[in-house]
Amino acid sequence: MDKSAFLTWAEGQEENFELVRGHVVIMTGGVRAERQIVLNLFRVLDAWVDPETWAVLPKFGVDVGPATIRFPDIVVDVPALGITLPLDEIYRRVGVG
Repeated sequence: MDKSAFLTWAEGQEENFELVRGHVVIMTGGVRAERQIVLNLFRVLDAWVDPETWAVLPKFGVDVGPATIRFPDIVVDVPALGITLPLDEIYRRVGVG
């Protein structure tokens, strides 16, 4: 499946899916503790970053390859530069973890 067809199809689904190398993959919902960690991390990041420069977004689609779209739990976006990075990539770039 190509990205355009996937995005059109995924909009009408109740479950969460990702496109991985052209194949549709269903995503699990996670356990309660994981969801609480994500929520807490979202709150901290959203309060910490400069909202004029950064946007902290939950479950935002990220184009990560020729046939792959992922939906990380949290994405930090730099709207002015047109850059969207998943949280683990931001950590890697700034040397965290």
